[in-house]
Amino acid sequence: MRKIIFIFIHLFYFSTLLLAQNNDNASGQYDSFRDAIKNSDKATYLNLRQNNLSVLPDTFTLLPQLTRINLMKNNLITLPKSFFKLTGLQSIILRDNKLKEIGKEFANFTVINTLEFSKNKISIIDSTFWKNENLQFLYLSSNQLENLPNEKVALPKLEIIELQQNSIDKIPASFMKGTPNLEGLYLGNNKLNSIPQEITNWGKLQTLNLENNIINELSVEIGALKSLKTLILTSNKISTVPNEIGKLSNLETLILTGNPITSLPKSISKLKKLRTLLLVNTQISKEEQEKIKKALPKCDVRF
Repeated sequence: MRKIIFIFIHLFYFSTLLLAQNNDNASGQYDSFRDAIKNSDKATYLNLRQNNLSVLPDTFTLLPQLTRINLMKNNLITLPKSFFKLTGLQSIILRDNKLKEIGKEFANFTVINTLEFSKNKISIIDSTFWKNENLQFLYLSSNQLENLPNEKVALPKLEIIELQQNSIDKIPASFMKGTPNLEGLYLGNNKLNSIPQEITNWGKLQTLNLENNIINELSVEIGALKSLKTLILTSNKISTVPNEIGKLSNLETLILTGNPITSLPKSISKLKKLRTLLLVNTQISKEEQEKIKKALPKCDVRF
């Protein structure tokens, strides 16, 4: 009886494994270059993550149907020329490799919507990269970037950009004007010392994370971000919060922990949707703390 059960379990396991493999193939996913080439007419997704690859074969022209490729957690320093002929790619994941630059070849990907370059060693980005009609999601965290482009930027569909843990010291006006539909900006752990006036271009912004910078003033233009839901300014050098903060009618989360703030403006009471306010490690007196709590009776306020 035990033997029968044992055989049954193994048959079930292998049938499940085979079914999963068939489903992957049916969906166009292949986990090896060889299998993808054998089925080049069906291969739309190539998953080569975590394969300790330092070099890729220069035969990507054999995979004209690819729309997605995952190369994260390898040891890639460069990409072969044929890679940039995959002009139908919509998603490229290159997270956690050893790339040092993003060259002009990336401009070939005109239908791309997702690019993931986090955890590389990128310090150079060609100017042509910042002009793409379809790019929606861009991830560049944990690299070696020192600046954003000063020249014209044209990323009309960009919704999310992550730039945490670089060495960026300013947000150029050209960048803000060229990303009018941005909804999420993550620039924590950089070297920003101010928020430019042109931030008013980001009327659709919902999340702004500028934690762990050296920003010493929260500009009055912050009040123009009518769509903003989350504002994170942890560990900066902000000492005053402008009255215009009260114009953020959709704000739900405000984090000002680790700033030398002594008070908040009376306009804070206008933030009817605010549910989380963190003011830990500030210079707000006990008396002022009570005033803030009374002004925001439905908000979880923490000091």
